[in-house]
Amino acid sequence: MKPIVSIREALNDDRLLGTLLSGKSWDSWKAVLIAAMGEELTDEEMALYEARTGRSEAPKEMVEELDLIAGRRSGKTTAVGTLSVYLSALCDWSDVLNRGDRGVLPFLAQSQRTAKIAFRHANAAFSDIKALKHMVGSTTADTIILNNGVDLEIRPANFRSIRGITAIAAVCDEIAYWHAEETSSNPDREILAALRPSLITTRGPLIMCSSVYGKKGELWESYKRHYGPDGDPLTLVAFGSSKDFNETLPQKVIDKAIERDPDAAKSEYLSIWRDDIASFVPYERVKACVEAGMVERPFDYKHRYVAFADPGGGVSDSYTVAIGHKEGHRAIIDAMREFRAPFDPEDITRAVSKLLAQYRLTSVFGDKYAAGFVTSAYSRHGVSYLHSELNRSEIYLAALPMLMAGEAVLLDSDRLVQQFTGLERRTGSSGRDSVDHVRNGRDDLANAVAGCLALVDEAGPSRDEREKLKFLADERQKLRSRSLV
Repeated sequence: MKPIVSIREALNDDRLLGTLLSGKSWDSWKAVLIAAMGEELTDEEMALYEARTGRSEAPKEMVEELDLIAGRRSGKTTAVGTLSVYLSALCDWSDVLNRGDRGVLPFLAQSQRTAKIAFRHANAAFSDIKALKHMVGSTTADTIILNNGVDLEIRPANFRSIRGITAIAAVCDEIAYWHAEETSSNPDREILAALRPSLITTRGPLIMCSSVYGKKGELWESYKRHYGPDGDPLTLVAFGSSKDFNETLPQKVIDKAIERDPDAAKSEYLSIWRDDIASFVPYERVKACVEAGMVERPFDYKHRYVAFADPGGGVSDSYTVAIGHKEGHRAIIDAMREFRAPFDPEDITRAVSKLLAQYRLTSVFGDKYAAGFVTSAYSRHGVSYLHSELNRSEIYLAALPMLMAGEAVLLDSDRLVQQFTGLERRTGSSGRDSVDHVRNGRDDLANAVAGCLALVDEAGPSRDEREKLKFLADERQKLRSRSLV
């Protein structure tokens, strides 16, 4: 890559990017962006750079990763949009792009709406700045096609959507809040793992920007490893509150937000990582419990099975059920089903009852959701619906030791892994922990499996029952042998 003009020149020239970050309030952002491109800083810029990065030495070349961690209304999205315009329009990538290959600068976020915010800043620059306007070949609602062989695109935060592209840079907006419903088993980890290879050819920067959230995820891990003087010189982490980066933000806006919701506002405006929110179970622990390639185990007379269901009403939530048994210290999931809305609850109850019959079960546990309807629906199929004594959080906390110790054996399902790793553990003011999915997330399948694990842990067959089951299985095998003769 060869800069056509330096980023310092572009930011100081009103004919280029000068109008995008104009005024003293943008000085901190300018210092960080100039440093990220490996350009030398002035003494004044160096002081701002040190304050925001905790480093006394600036990079000597363009960084491989730039993490901009700042509070709401700090201007980070505008800064990222400006950097995107510079990288796509004022740098020449022809030496690292094959003939006929187009470079892509994707904007990724937890939703299309969020991704469009930084994209709109870039689009406005190409529309309003005369020197850049002529570079645009065509535009759509989610793509800017430039005449220099570079496309700026909004793409879903999905590891499948960014495979196969050649990226000159990539923007991951509000990555601390990435909680995909169905896209991957661990959204930020899997998406970044798929995204980084697309940057190898061009050596373009991975740009993550977000306000802070809980102490979990890729942004938190990068902050821990790279913020300050001991971090990787080519991974630059800029960190600060809203007012650290935007001194014009009225203090009363922050004060009112803190008054309404202290924990959330301190995170969003003061950049204080939340201690009350953590991941329920690490991704590696869940994956270690998965038996690769196993999607269902057949019925075996020697096992004593239990089942747990999480009924849904058919409008939005899924209807899920899991069946399992215990072998020694291991809790093994044998079968599970998820019926996604919309559906007729009566039809699903009938289907679940047939599955239970395959495992010789005449009862199923579940919560007290629509207790009257669910109980009567199952009774029509000869199945008893028994209420669990544990609430949702208690079910997850009961299953946690098995997951952490590797004593849970799970079926191979990306969706199940995603739901488990997407759970959050919160500590309330009383000191009690609660576990639930993130906002707009799903945990119906994980809830059924966790409920089954909790039941299995207490429901292993007695010695007499195991011997009886073994005797019956042996007798059946003898009868089969005789019939074959």
